[in-house]
Parts: sequence; structure tokens; C-alpha cells
Amino acid sequence: MKDLNNFTTGDTLTAADFVIPMSEVQNVVEDSGQTLSAADLNQLGKAIADYVGNGDFYTDSGAADAYVLTVIGSKQSPTAYTDGMNIAFSIGNTNTGASTVNVAGLGVKNLSGSSGSALSAGDLTSGDVMNFRYDDGSGEFRLSPFVRSVDVESALSVNNFLHVRDEKGTTVAGGGSISGFNKRDLNTVLTNTISGASLASSVITLPAGDYYAEAMAPVFSSDTHDLKLQNDTDVTDLVYGKTQHASSANGVSNSATLSGSFTLAGTKDISLQHYISNAQSVNGLGFAARVSGSLPPSVFSEVKIWKVG
Repeated sequence: MKDLNNFTTGDTLTAADFVIPMSEVQNVVEDSGQTLSAADLNQLGKAIADYVGNGDFYTDSGAADAYVLTVIGSKQSPTAYTDGMNIAFSIGNTNTGASTVNVAGLGVKNLSGSSGSALSAGDLTSGDVMNFRYDDGSGEFRLSPFVRSVDVESALSVNNFLHVRDEKGTTVAGGGSISGFNKRDLNTVLTNTISGASLASSVITLPAGDYYAEAMAPVFSSDTHDLKLQNDTDVTDLVYGKTQHASSANGVSNSATLSGSFTLAGTKDISLQHYISNAQSVNGLGFAARVSGSLPPSVFSEVKIWKVG
């Protein structure tokens, strides 16, 4: 396109000077898939909306661990990798380990987790839609956590999933509570497909990576209460839950919950901590499932963790 900024009032434009900008507009409209229509004066706006809506979505024609992306239809592709550039694509082949991507022929770049950790086998599953954002400092595309075309639990319930909880006997209560933070019991592993993860003495050990977690735990007559996941190794908080209120005046029982993402730079010990404002020496951490019998077990605190990068 010719630079017309130096033209001033009274200057003469050639036919080409006038037509070229109009041709640029026409190309944008047609590249968006529209047929030119003199009756529609909003086609440029529609084309812009189309680029904004799915201009960063690509088709994958590569192989496992080496993804090759092209733009959809006749849209124009970026001319260079830039900081913050977003890409989304449906995974054509499940990865078997560290992976790369080549976007619109701009060159091969590494794909990594949101913190820069290398991808593990199965992190990219065929059919899933994944989002990555380019980090100019590291020169790689990093995962935008938890933007998936499928439900997180159904997608990762087999791979990279840890499910633990506190199970006690049918007639056994959750225990008494203190005012302040209570370390919740976790004594049963229901599922563990995260390599390097384990549970011992109510402490979850996790390897380095990017994670998404959900947790819940019941109380009785605690007044204000809330949950947090704590990094015991570094004594830092990872995820806070929503504050709840179980009235001690009315003998209310309810549960606190939390959900959120976090990143671990190395192997860390994690615990579920429950802040309770009003202590209850009996049943403060939940009632037993039954007053008699042997089934089912009494279930109290519960934590689910997905490794996503």
C-alpha cells in the first residue's frame, strides 16, 4: 500500500492512489469469506469481527510432538512471532513428550506449560482444543491454563489426576476443631495418575508443574470458615476458597470449597488447611455418616488435583 500521509489539501491523487486502499478493504472482506455486496455497508465491520472472533484459531496438519498450524480459510496469517501472540488449535495427535509448533511457516518454537515447564506425554490429547501464548523472553509458546474444549475432569480423569479424601468409620466423626487453622485429614487415595505424586500423613507431595485443584471440607457450628491449599515446603498459600458461615447459634453444618490454579517450581508438600472461627471440641470437623452400622464410610475433607502442564 502506498503511503498517503504526505498528501495535503489540493494535492492530486492518481487513480491507482485511490484504488489501492479500496482494494485492501475489498481483500479483507473477501478473505473473511464474504461475497461483496453493494447493499451491505457493514462488510468491513463483519470481517474485522470475524478476525477478532477466530483469527487466532488454526488447523493442525502436523504429527505428534511436531504441530504445524495454518490459518483457516483465506484469512491472512501473522508476519512474525510477537510477545503475547495467541494461538488455538485442535490437537491432531496426542503428544508423547516435549513438543514444538510451527505457526504459518514462521519457524519452529517449543510448546511448554504456563510456567515454562516441558510438556509430558499425554498433556496434549487428540481432539482437545488448546490455547498457547507466545512469550518473547523465552522464545516459546506457553500454555494458557485451563482453556479446553472439554470438561477438565472428564478429559484428565485418567491421566494426570489425583483424588484423595478423609475416610473414617461409619460411626466416626470428623473430629474436634480449634479456632484458627485446622490441618484437614487426608488418608485415602482414590485415584493417582500423576507421576511423582503421593499422600502420607495428610500431606500431598506433588512434582513441579502447573495444576488445577478443587477441594471441600465440612464443619459444624464453626461460624465463619474457609479453606486454603498450602505449600508446606515453602510456607506459602496456593489457593484460597470462598468464605462460608455455619452458625453456632443455630447448630448449622455446611462445607467450605475452593478451586483454582497454581504452579510449583519443584517438588513440594501440600496440605489442606481449614480456618475456623468458632471451635467445637466434638463434631467440629463434621458428623459421622451413621449412628450405627459399618457402611458407608464417613467421608470428610476431599481434594482433587489435575496436572495441566
